Amino acid sequence: MKKYLFLFLFSIVQIHAQSLYVEYEHTVNVVKETGSFKMNAILVAEDNLSHYTVFFNNDKFKNISKVVKDENDDSSFHVFTSVDVGDSSTLIYNKIGNGISLNLLDNGKPIVIQDNDVKFDWKLTDETKTIQNFKCTKATMDFRGRQYIVWFTTDIPVSFGPWKFHGLPGLVLEVHDVDDLFAWSATKIKYPIQIEKTLDAVHSGANFKVMSLREYLKGQTEKRNEHEKMRLSKLPKGTRIVESKTENKGIELIYEWELDESKKN
Repeated sequence: MKKYLFLFLFSIVQIHAQSLYVEYEHTVNVVKETGSFKMNAILVAEDNLSHYTVFFNNDKFKNISKVVKDENDDSSFHVFTSVDVGDSSTLIYNKIGNGISLNLLDNGKPIVIQDNDVKFDWKLTDETKTIQNFKCTKATMDFRGRQYIVWFTTDIPVSFGPWKFHGLPGLVLEVHDVDDLFAWSATKIKYPIQIEKTLDAVHSGANFKVMSLREYLKGQTEKRNEHEKMRLSKLPKGTRIVESKTENKGIELIYEWELDESKKN
């Protein structure tokens, strides 16, 4: 796996009253053989932009979380740009244009996947509870085949959260789907803070190939089909093939264009 160095960008401090820094723990429970596993993530946001970085390497997360904080000023943070997509993956959400982009490795090559016009149909409730000393309100939502329960706080009036979650009248502190396969929980919150550099609206630092989510998924399907053809071609003649259907345990199960196509048929 090709490595790219983390770049830390420093400049004259610019004060952004609505900037925030949140650390999340991301839990995945879809692998029966190994049980649940946890990843650490950092959300940095200001005005119309948020950067949500998931760390696959816990040591890198510890190093980053130490560096971004200014030890001499508890409200001041450095902005980091993660380009080591082998050890982390960053999702940028831009309120302007409602654009989401995600960088990751595809066969060892860094790519950016654009997932634009994501819409959440939030249903607010009157149920409340306290998380990290913040009063939170419960909301629910169905998104791409999964049902989610979300807790957000209007004490921090910014419409950001972990992963792709956004659009509520406050910061999202906890999320889990009704099957308890995926969960996010805020472990550290700093708001408001000062950050040293305006967040980038696009991914930078590597020669990324940019494609839409639909194009990426189509390419992944074609690769799987080609791999299956090669596997079958190596079987002895006369071998009887028994088809089996693997259950999809991805975080997203069905997409808008698939629903539109099914309605046409």
